[in-house]
Amino acid sequence: MSYRMIIADDEKMLIQLVRKLGHFEQLGIEIIDECYDGESALESILKNRPDFVLSDIQMPVYDGLELIERVNRKEPDILFVLLSGYRYFEYARSAIQLNVVDYLLKPVEEQQLNEILYKVCRLVDQKRLASQDRASLESYQSAEEENRRKLFLEEILKSGSSGDPVSCSREMIEEKYGIQITHPLYQVLVIDTSLSEILGAKRTAYFDKLGRFLKESFPDRVRFFHFPDCRRDYLLLNYCAKDRSAVSSGISMLYYSIRDLGEIYGEFRVTIGQSEPQTDTPLLPAAARQALISSYGRFIFYGSQIIRYSQIADLRHIAPDAVFSAEDLKAISDGVRYFRSDELGELFQKISFRVQNLQNPFPGDLLRVFGRVRDAVLGAVQDDQEREDLGMAMEEAEQKVRSADQVIRAYYQEVEKYTTAKHRQLSERMARPVEETVRFVHSRYAEAISLEDAARQAGVSASYLSRVFKEKTGVGFSEYLTQVRIEESQRLLSMTGLSVKEIALQVGYPDEKYYAKLFKKATGIKPSDYRRLYG
Repeated sequence: MSYRMIIADDEKMLIQLVRKLGHFEQLGIEIIDECYDGESALESILKNRPDFVLSDIQMPVYDGLELIERVNRKEPDILFVLLSGYRYFEYARSAIQLNVVDYLLKPVEEQQLNEILYKVCRLVDQKRLASQDRASLESYQSAEEENRRKLFLEEILKSGSSGDPVSCSREMIEEKYGIQITHPLYQVLVIDTSLSEILGAKRTAYFDKLGRFLKESFPDRVRFFHFPDCRRDYLLLNYCAKDRSAVSSGISMLYYSIRDLGEIYGEFRVTIGQSEPQTDTPLLPAAARQALISSYGRFIFYGSQIIRYSQIADLRHIAPDAVFSAEDLKAISDGVRYFRSDELGELFQKISFRVQNLQNPFPGDLLRVFGRVRDAVLGAVQDDQEREDLGMAMEEAEQKVRSADQVIRAYYQEVEKYTTAKHRQLSERMARPVEETVRFVHSRYAEAISLEDAARQAGVSASYLSRVFKEKTGVGFSEYLTQVRIEESQRLLSMTGLSVKEIALQVGYPDEKYYAKLFKKATGIKPSDYRRLYG
């Protein structure tokens, strides 16, 4: 189930916060537009017809209630959630009867936001169920059924794909997931396309077309269950032995229907990985893995096609050790952890070359190789959101390439972006205390200041400041302080009539002889000689 949402708020930072805190992908919510005033929000809502709108109650042109009233005149089924500060709390609460599902108090909190998003999604489900005919009801399941199917995808199908299957019986599948396997044969398909890159936020349009293709491809006596995720679509077919031929023809029809979308979306790749038919539900996770491995056969049989597990089952097996060692994986993790882009480039190039030299390996082994490389990379990323974003980027990169060695290179491109960005952030963090120290020295050089004083001013430890200051400036703190003092004394010697003793005091040296010694060491001449030359 998918939902289309518009956010309307004149505070861009708040919209960014909502995007960060909301579990939009998990809930199946697509944010189709962001609007910064009531007028543009009204135009976008009437044009795009979202399922619901998250709107600030105070916006330029039309406020939240005016926006709702104008929308209700033309699109009364669109639901609203209002954003309100405590100042407008009662005002927002009074709008609940105006097609407003609920309200969010600022500052927005993650738990409250997602509870309300879940609530409004369930209300959208109810509206859909109430307004659709019987055929549509088969396509759009209730919220409970949808959640059960998501669990089924994660716990049964993907457990097989991960190589760690869970046990399942026909009774358990029906009771826990609400999926009735009524026929003796079942089969799993994995539909893997490169459409995600092309469609972006419009991927829901593909889901709608895919639902129609499924109905057109398989006769009524063949039951099918569709389980989409962000990268690929899993399909469970359930049928009788007499319908084997019809199922085979249906898979071909489905493939060509999807491929023909190229007339709409332009050229793209589509692969359907097909498991062997099974007769026992405990083998369902294994069937899911067969289908996924078959889809990875695209790196062996190039181009769009249907790949049956029997076509790739007997290909030569390889051990991951033939591609990388444990030391290689550790070096990858260390390179990511410490942002060593150059070292990582050499490692990934070496691994890519080894993959390129493999001769038509079993796709399941390629799947293991890719998984171990991803695990080595992502295991070194400390931040949860960064880990999720990098993992998604690597998976999306995998979708775009045609050969297995290109997958490794594509992984490196995403890793390089990450490590470069992190190194830049680290440099910026290091630069801030250095900049603070430079300002501190230039404003306080006449005083008896120390590295510890500068570190307190910058809010870091003295040892840390000493290290980063040398890295950034090329000189130590004491040497830099001396440079600033000598340069200022040169200015005073050439532009004022102050005595050498007075100048020494003004630049932080009470001892005239010590100052003169430092000055000669820095410039090669005495202060008095400098004055005669430049004064």
